[in-house]
Amino acid sequence: MQTSDSGPEPGGAGLPWVLFVHGTRLSAAQWAPQTARLRGRLRTLAVDLPGHGALRNTPFTLDSCVAALDDALDAAGAAAAVVVGHSLGGYVTMEYARRRPERCRGVVLSGCTARTTGVYTLPFRAVAAAVARLDPARLTRWNDWAFRRAYPADVVGPAVEAGYGFAALPAAWRAVLGRFAPESLRGADMPVLILNGARDLVFRSEEAAFAAACARARVEVVPGAGHLVAFDRPDAFSDAVLRFAREVAAGTADGVGRTG
Repeated sequence: MQTSDSGPEPGGAGLPWVLFVHGTRLSAAQWAPQTARLRGRLRTLAVDLPGHGALRNTPFTLDSCVAALDDALDAAGAAAAVVVGHSLGGYVTMEYARRRPERCRGVVLSGCTARTTGVYTLPFRAVAAAVARLDPARLTRWNDWAFRRAYPADVVGPAVEAGYGFAALPAAWRAVLGRFAPESLRGADMPVLILNGARDLVFRSEEAAFAAACARARVEVVPGAGHLVAFDRPDAFSDAVLRFAREVAAGTADGVGRTG
């Protein structure tokens, strides 16, 4: 877990903690660009999911994920937080909001507004099966090359140095496949920001339906960004999280709408 507890900006003592939940194969280090940009403005936590980072030896299940988020908040002395999840971490965040609504002052969902049920699961099951057969060292070399080619070192360096949780990928995808759909947000009684990259056509395919399922949700689209929106546009992503946290604190974060 990575923590930045330098506190909020002057006059912002009422702003909530923000808990970041990483995507497939990554770790808490995915969020280094955000925690750096928000230091001194928000109190932030970035948690490793089971099978990743410091929890690489913990089996991945949704139960163990919920426990990991509980532990992160407890360790920081935070009763609740705005929970920000990307991709796999976004689906985990939906589950956490369902099981622990009292610990979610608000929720940011990024790259996870595509259902994981029915025929939509077939490509993911195929990739998970392929990854299970490939050499992790080869996968690491490919990911390192792809990330370093696509992003500046200050954005992607911490994630590359922290390594990957490829071994957890089949179990992680088994846990979420067949489980999530727009109805997963029905009954969510907290503000929800759906924050997607404009070019993330697969994972924003049902963003409107996910938003419509929750009366307190809205959509924000980041221009020029793809699935890895927090890497593609780190300033825009961080600014959106900061704005949302301020709105949550002020009680003005609700309502279906769309920006971007």
